Amino acid sequence: MTRIKLLGICILIIVISGTVFYFNEETLIHYFKNKDWKLVDSFSSVEISGYETAKGMLNGLAVIGTNYVRTYSNEGKEVLDLFVPFQEIVADSAGDYCVIAEKGGDSIYFLSVNEKIWNHDISGQIHDVSVNKNGYVSVIYQQSGYKSLVKVFSSTGKELFTLSLASTYAIDTEISNDNKKLAIAEVDTEGIRLTSKVKLIDMNHLSNENVIIIMEKEDCLITDIEYSEKNELLVKTDSQISQIVNGREQEVVHFEYLDTIHASIQNATNPILVKKQQEGLFETKYKMMVYSSNSETEEYELESLPKLIEAQGDLIAFALEKEILVIQTNGKLVKKFTINGSVKDLEFFNNANDLAVIFRDRIELIKV
Repeated sequence: MTRIKLLGICILIIVISGTVFYFNEETLIHYFKNKDWKLVDSFSSVEISGYETAKGMLNGLAVIGTNYVRTYSNEGKEVLDLFVPFQEIVADSAGDYCVIAEKGGDSIYFLSVNEKIWNHDISGQIHDVSVNKNGYVSVIYQQSGYKSLVKVFSSTGKELFTLSLASTYAIDTEISNDNKKLAIAEVDTEGIRLTSKVKLIDMNHLSNENVIIIMEKEDCLITDIEYSEKNELLVKTDSQISQIVNGREQEVVHFEYLDTIHASIQNATNPILVKKQQEGLFETKYKMMVYSSNSETEEYELESLPKLIEAQGDLIAFALEKEILVIQTNGKLVKKFTINGSVKDLEFFNNANDLAVIFRDRIELIKV
């Protein structure tokens, strides 16, 4: 090929490329600027068996299975391998800490990625556990003569106090990020109508005068409470999500059971709903709605129904049939991860910089 022909081909390529860019400039800039085109790969893969649940921490990931707890660093390296004789698991994590117990059992384990910090046995049957970012733990359990009891431990394992509930069942507990308030979601089934309430307790002054009922509803079941980073309490019931501001309830969103696929206050800042919308007789579409404290709502159209949704901070991950999508709460696509197989769970860790995609026999760790 002569130099003249080669030069002509190069000029032709430049002209075609320039023309394509000129007519598609906005699209191409958006394409590369947002990196929507880039599919991420896992940076580590971990083999598992007997999987029950996983909990993310700032310094890594705890994986809990039948009779074991294993922790992994942010680089995906195994750090701890503990034998625990648990079958059905209840667990929670925040900050550098994870608390694990057997539902219906009496043992609690408290750990970080690097070590088991303490464990205790409780005289009763454990229903649920919760931990705040400073390592303060609350435990809901049952004992003869009481419908529920709530026990609170410090991060060193010191028992701070126990509250007894004779006439109500505790559904959920949360300790504020400043370690000053304990919120308890309760349900009363003794009356003609079911009643749910949220109590706020001053942990520094334990007396009846320092127990405040901040929310009470009839024919309503409270299913989850979460403290935000600003120590504002979010409450989810079977039909609405509310925010407690200065001791008063403010409704964030009311939803109908029939058209709501998913409702969550998991990330404790932006409540999330996934709704189905009937388009004609045979077509159904899905929409993700993200709510903020300033009453603004972001909407994200979904091509299909998500199988799993995980949220932390301003990121939301959801599993579709063949891929994992990670979006920001403003709807902007952040990452895509192609999957091969059925995903059992998703879990953010390392301050939501990493995501664990959990299958039956393995965990794929990806950078977000």
